[in-house]
Amino acid sequence: MRWPQILVPLRHRDFRLLWTGQTVSSFGNYVRSVALPFQLLALGASPLQLGIAVGISTATSVAFLLLGGAIADRIPRRTLIVASDLVGGCVVAALALLSAAGQLRIEHVYVAAAALGAAGAFLDPAYNAIVADLVPGDILRAGNAVRLLGRSAARIAGPTVGGLAVALAGPALAFGIDAVTFFFSVAMLLLARPPRRAPLPPASILREIRDGFGYVFSLPWLWTTTLYFMLVNVAFAGQSGVMTPLLVRDNLGGGAAIYGAIRPRTELAPPSPASWSRSLPPAVLAG
Repeated sequence: MRWPQILVPLRHRDFRLLWTGQTVSSFGNYVRSVALPFQLLALGASPLQLGIAVGISTATSVAFLLLGGAIADRIPRRTLIVASDLVGGCVVAALALLSAAGQLRIEHVYVAAAALGAAGAFLDPAYNAIVADLVPGDILRAGNAVRLLGRSAARIAGPTVGGLAVALAGPALAFGIDAVTFFFSVAMLLLARPPRRAPLPPASILREIRDGFGYVFSLPWLWTTTLYFMLVNVAFAGQSGVMTPLLVRDNLGGGAAIYGAIRPRTELAPPSPASWSRSLPPAVLAG
């Protein structure tokens, strides 16, 4: 059978396992993203407190992202993804249990937001980079494309399921679904056998981060694009995580089900730096 070009990377077993696990995990994250603001509102959170939760997650992700990229070059990327998913699964499972028991507090959500933001900062660079280890160089762009396709599918399906879960059984069910998807991703990746990479020669992490900044600011198109999407993402996070839930509750008189139904249609989904890979040369992508 002849596969469509974009799906050719899925013929490779290890990539297929990775892609399946991460797509399901992304689906769970979008399920949680619908439950979280309505869980906070149920706890009596103000709009400011909603914004603080979003800000904590974003700030910790940004703070650890460069470190996560440097670490992904030093230890096996599969190990880093598994560890990040385990942290995420345990944190969200704790949220589910506390919510179901009626013991969840706003402070708990803040701590979880920080932990999940940091875990994501280590997972994303490793996930972006491991694709080059799992598919041949001539289909690397297709591998990145199908990876983004999986996340797009999760973005569409996850909020709808999350809204229904909250409407039927409360936020605890949505958190529980997300926790299961984290552990499912771990199980998928443990079945994979990516090739061992030769370790990089010892080098200073701080020097690598400094060199990374130097490279970014040496290319005007890169740093201006990064700055632009940083501002877009700041505005997008406030719109999606704070303004829209309040609009649904206060103006539409609805709840998580309506929010989950309209969120995929109102998201801007700004391109991430990973999507720039289509314009980069293969030598850079393989690095």
